[in-house]
Amino acid sequence: MTRIVKIFASIMMSACYLTMITGCGNPSIQEADIAKTSLSGNFSGKTFTVKSGSVSKAGSDYIFTLRNYEWKCTGNTQGPPADALLVSFSSLNKKAGLETITLGSQHAASLQEGVGSSANQAKTTPVESGLLRLDNWSEKVGESIKGALLFKAENIQVNGTFTATICK
Repeated sequence: MTRIVKIFASIMMSACYLTMITGCGNPSIQEADIAKTSLSGNFSGKTFTVKSGSVSKAGSDYIFTLRNYEWKCTGNTQGPPADALLVSFSSLNKKAGLETITLGSQHAASLQEGVGSSANQAKTTPVESGLLRLDNWSEKVGESIKGALLFKAENIQVNGTFTATICK
């Protein structure tokens, strides 16, 4: 019996080692995996298509919010619709280039459903894995940052290009 336990422990240690190396069957996302079309995807069976994007400064962080409804930096007269879907994240590098997104990273990447409905219906799901590419960087209000991303979470995936306007 002891020999069986040792063999099992050895197999488990090998599996843990392989998980660290390979991501346990979850191959890392490559830049080539990012779609060249406008950001879209699936939120737990709901279709997401980006219609607007903004970047807001919070302290030293730049928070990106990509929405499935029209929204401007100023002059909005209504809140989000009941079926609002959001993709939000912050850029840590604050420059053009690639950034890997992982669960628990300081990017605080999340996917939000029902933001315009009552608070008890809103649902935030953290991004488990992803890749963010910023094509340019600016900190000037009114300018735009273009990029692309592929974010994955439980029952959710969004993939494609976006443009986000820098707000105050």
